[in-house]
Amino acid sequence: MDQLGEELKKVVQAGLGALSTGVEKAQEAVETLSKKGEPLYQQAKSAVTDAADKLKQAFEKSGIADALCGKPQVAEIIDDLRGMSKEDRALVREALDLFDAEEAPEQTGDAPQPPADGDTQA
Repeated sequence: MDQLGEELKKVVQAGLGALSTGVEKAQEAVETLSKKGEPLYQQAKSAVTDAADKLKQAFEKSGIADALCGKPQVAEIIDDLRGMSKEDRALVREALDLFDAEEAPEQTGDAPQPPADGDTQA
């Protein structure tokens, strides 16, 4: 029975030794692969940075960023509207309604049309 205990002890120690060796070899492999991958990582990082810079410059030159994010003029217009009187804002609303009506697709049917300037309704 004593011999069986010694053999079992050796098997457990061998397993632990194999595990320890495997961990050491894995750490060495990670270090080796990391060193080999470092130049590739730097190249990829540089390429991504360059591409991002070129894309940013293209957006700035083309004005796409303003179109996608809203033009800075809108904020200025809103600030101007805040400073207007109630009557002036009403005039702006009427003008915007006219712009919207001009952009709306033509309606088919007998929808009433607003009178033109100077026209009177009968």
